[in-house]
Amino acid sequence: MIPCDDDADDLLVLTAAHVLDQVTDGARVLWAPRGLEPSSTDGSYCGTVRRRVPLVNLPAISVDAAVIKPPPHFACRNHLACGAPTGIRDLWVVEDESRPIAVRKHGAQTQLTSGELLPVAADLRIEGVKTQYRDGWWVYGSDGTAFATRGDSGAIVVDEERSVVGMVVAVENPGPDAATFIHGVRQIFKALQIQMP
Repeated sequence: MIPCDDDADDLLVLTAAHVLDQVTDGARVLWAPRGLEPSSTDGSYCGTVRRRVPLVNLPAISVDAAVIKPPPHFACRNHLACGAPTGIRDLWVVEDESRPIAVRKHGAQTQLTSGELLPVAADLRIEGVKTQYRDGWWVYGSDGTAFATRGDSGAIVVDEERSVVGMVVAVENPGPDAATFIHGVRQIFKALQIQMP
């Protein structure tokens, strides 16, 4: 993202837009302790919303993401429990759609988990929510555990080479058999007009 004149660096924090429910661009956001996606009024100052997509709830969305500009010297890093990301992987260009892709994520709620991503684009309609998630992928946990649960939204998903493939935006059927819905990193970066260094 093109830095503003008063930015000390080009550091941005990426998260799911729905975590910042009803928070507009330019609003100050607060960091809250680990838990079930607390409201943006809990916790300590962590930055200002630079851009979110979508800006309002729409009947169907292909990107649920936002970037926050942290204050100077804010302690955050581009590192996961499994190591630093090595690049990005475009899920729209998959050679063999019949072979699941091994993936990992480090979520706020469930920490480091492994799973398998089905490389076939899918849609999701969530009970009680008017918006349909489109153009995403399903990830299922391995070893009888869920890949993600509520509170993991915004977690970055990487493949075995630690290439970023997407971000957790929803979970269907909570429990060990939960299906996690992710949006692809390329569509997120394009919508937010950002890139990874």
